[in-house]
Amino acid sequence: MSMTQKIETPSITYEQPLGLFIDGKFVKGQEGKTFETINPTNEKPICSVHEAGPEGMRDFIRAKDRH
Repeated sequence: MSMTQKIETPSITYEQPLGLFIDGKFVKGQEGKTFETINPTNEKPICSVHEAGPEGMRDFIRAKDRH
């Protein structure tokens, strides 16, 4: 899975990061799981993003405690 996805809206096009933002960078979830984000206005999928499991949460907490 790529770490970004091109998103197009009526007014802009941009690269959406799909990873977990931990310690100043986007990283993949360690368990390799993802989940879909859904557009609430039309209930269609926008993109899939990496899911944080227990290891990802530990990494997040360790990074937070360093700053």
